Amino acid sequence: MKRHLLNESRGTNWRDKIRFNLELPVAISAAESPMVATQGEIAAMTILVTGATGFIGSAVMRQLILRGASVRVLARRGGDRRNLAGLEVETVEGDLNDPDARARATRGIAGLYHVAADYRLWVPDPAAMFSTNVDATLDLLRRAADAGANRIVYTSSVATLGLHADATPSDEDTPVDLADMIGAYKRSKFMAERAVRELAAAGLPIVIVNPAALKLIALVFIQVLFVTMVYGPIAAYLVEAFPAKIRYTALSLPYHIGNGV
Repeated sequence: MKRHLLNESRGTNWRDKIRFNLELPVAISAAESPMVATQGEIAAMTILVTGATGFIGSAVMRQLILRGASVRVLARRGGDRRNLAGLEVETVEGDLNDPDARARATRGIAGLYHVAADYRLWVPDPAAMFSTNVDATLDLLRRAADAGANRIVYTSSVATLGLHADATPSDEDTPVDLADMIGAYKRSKFMAERAVRELAAAGLPIVIVNPAALKLIALVFIQVLFVTMVYGPIAAYLVEAFPAKIRYTALSLPYHIGNGV
């Protein structure tokens, strides 16, 4: 059984011309995976998703909705909520750095997908980024566990993984240290993941995932190189925004547009 989620904006800005038509499975049966809750169990759950207004978070949110979960999202006042338009979700307005917002968002939840993060290539004052990505994150996870969440998914980053000198693929066990992290964002995510691992070791029901990122590198306005590791139709406008000649250069590389999950 499949179902369509359609959200079409009609603005004049190129960002408003995004059309989402995600054909996704409604549910995965318990027979297919013993780790997946039944449809009835999911329907009785309130699951919090942070970062649901963004790319990865919105895909997670849609999957949960299609599986029948009661989804709650944390969204900042004045933020772009187009990814929430037309969807039956409970919205808690507030900032991740606000303890009161974290308390309201986690009240009574059965699960948490923490996808939100402060992602910037450079910040004049790293303290704010560390506050969001480390301090607020750890408090949110603790509050979720205290509220009775039986599964907490923390979204880390591929940036926290170490690299092998021979360029063989890395995994979570590849040796790496804080000194290997370049920039405030990578350092903050590295420190957060280490602390989250400690919470998991202490018994919190945490799963850590390390997704990659969409990177765009402009080389002297001559060539654009896309390293598309996380990509889907919700971000398809990123390609259409560039002139045809540049798109041809960029997309001469192997690429695939999936359904965003």
